Amino acid sequence: MWRIPGWQIVLGIATCFAAFGLWGIADREIAERTSGRLVLPLRALRVLAVLLGISASVFLVLIVLAKGLGRMIS
Repeated sequence: MWRIPGWQIVLGIATCFAAFGLWGIADREIAERTSGRLVLPLRALRVLAVLLGISASVFLVLIVLAKGLGRMIS
């Protein structure tokens, strides 16, 4: 893959921030629009952003644990 050490950690952090930004944009648009065709897709986008953020944070925690523990040989 990439030759940058710790690129998985950077990817996890960037994905968490991107998901938070996506959720914020969708939430602001929902607040501004009381009705219309875009409210339902924006709510779906907000749910997808939450799921992306949760999965990115779980990925980040697991990668940090894996890097911290190192290779374990039993």
